[in-house]
Amino acid sequence: MKNLALARLQALSIANTLPHAWLFTGTDNALKLQTARTFSQWQLCLDKQDLLPCGNCKSCCLFAAGTHPDFLLLTPAEDKTSILVDDVRAAVDFVAGKAQLGGYKIVLLEPAESMHTSAANALLKSLEEPCSETLFLLLCKHQNLLLKTIVSRCQILNFNVSAELDLDKV
Repeated sequence: MKNLALARLQALSIANTLPHAWLFTGTDNALKLQTARTFSQWQLCLDKQDLLPCGNCKSCCLFAAGTHPDFLLLTPAEDKTSILVDDVRAAVDFVAGKAQLGGYKIVLLEPAESMHTSAANALLKSLEEPCSETLFLLLCKHQNLLLKTIVSRCQILNFNVSAELDLDKV
């Protein structure tokens, strides 16, 4: 089955009209995470092959190893259930710097609804005034648990149980 969300993100990137912040909502966590990670690797790839990352360039190798300097996965710490304000501040500092391999700096935040209110407020400035070539991918099951100001600054991709995509909101 073709991943319509991935195709949509790639088309926007190719057209140079990719918004800086996305909210992936819905119950299919596996599809949301797979889409976010595949798109991130593709976006960072130095030698894209059609609509797939090459898998061989320096960027793809670093991504596969979990050590890409321009990609940050932000999740609750191992012993925590929430994403804390200091973690979000570190992510804001991360995107403020220059990309080490050129191109985008990407932050994948999951689950977004686990942010404390103070953490969400710390993220707002970056969403309101993003650095160039910065991409935020926020994944959540329950959009209503996020601050409305966060939601309003993101483009929304809805993934439902059947793994279909609601493109009407894009």
